[in-house]
Amino acid sequence: MEEKQEQLQPDKPSEFKISESYKVKTSNLEDDLGVLLSTNLSRVRVHLSGTQSVAKNSDVKVQLDTEDFDTNTEFDSTTNYRFTAKKVGYYSVSAAVFFNAPETTNVDYNLYIYKNGVSVSRGNNNSNSSTSIGVSITDVIYLDGVDDYLEMYVRHNASTSLNLSEYSDRTFMAISKLN
Repeated sequence: MEEKQEQLQPDKPSEFKISESYKVKTSNLEDDLGVLLSTNLSRVRVHLSGTQSVAKNSDVKVQLDTEDFDTNTEFDSTTNYRFTAKKVGYYSVSAAVFFNAPETTNVDYNLYIYKNGVSVSRGNNNSNSSTSIGVSITDVIYLDGVDDYLEMYVRHNASTSLNLSEYSDRTFMAISKLN
């Protein structure tokens, strides 16, 4: 008797029968290197689609308005520009921002990750150059899966308003739930 083997796919939860009375459901699989894959983990990447003006000496929320992907529909890219976790756990958060054409004087450029309206992570860069300047952050943040949310803010102390770069590889945030 030929036994049928079911091919498991990491992007699709599977159910397979061991006996008539026992079935196993899985959404977690390992790849060839033993890395755990899961279809129910959060994976989000969003970016700024146009320039955004940032007033001097003000904390300004970055309007991350374009979703590259959002596997669990947890990012609001139209109203609040925030990630609200649907599941409790630790999340890897990476964010980057580029300020266009800064001044040549001594200017501080700051990038913040806010959790529930309070800064929990900060990146800083200081420049005396008139070329674009970038700031990035990577952190692991615990979210309760009920109402915790993350937002991206920036600040600078140049003498006038500055614009953020709109390119998807310059001003973005990426979030992944860790197992």
